[in-house]
Amino acid sequence: MTRKSSLGVIVVCLILVSPIFVHLTLGSSHETTEETPRDEARDGFGGPAFVQLMEMVSSSDIQFTSGSSFQDIPGMQIAFTAPRTACVVAIFSGEFFGGGFLVGLHALLDGNPMEPLLYRHDVPEDTLTVATPVFWRCGVPSGAHVLKIQWRPEFGIQIGIEHRSLVVQGGQETQ
Repeated sequence: MTRKSSLGVIVVCLILVSPIFVHLTLGSSHETTEETPRDEARDGFGGPAFVQLMEMVSSSDIQFTSGSSFQDIPGMQIAFTAPRTACVVAIFSGEFFGGGFLVGLHALLDGNPMEPLLYRHDVPEDTLTVATPVFWRCGVPSGAHVLKIQWRPEFGIQIGIEHRSLVVQGGQETQ
């Protein structure tokens, strides 16, 4: 799979994951959209609309890591404001290469890990591979928050990342 076609797969996956609305931006960018909640709003599945906020960042510069501890993935941090207590979902997608080992990924919301606590992805040697983990946490209080994605190669083997994106969505918790 070429890099351009795999980026297309990433974009298509993001569109399918967010059927309510998607506002994609290209390049190294940051966009904020907030939807006004309404009692009659529906998500297309008969239930109340989920998305109350949506943020996205993307980057395509090549980065490498070989450390044995978790490090921030450059450009994969979003600051957002939750209008009320919410469930927050982070959808990360990245193209990894090199190594021939596993890369560990996790998401931190305000410095605390989200679920799942660790996502492992196989990065075959000399092959480009796409990982698209979904992280979540409910009970996130209203107010300002920072969410970031970190990575760590197994055994300290050098691994690279090129095209990557992070989408954060939040919605009101249901009782």
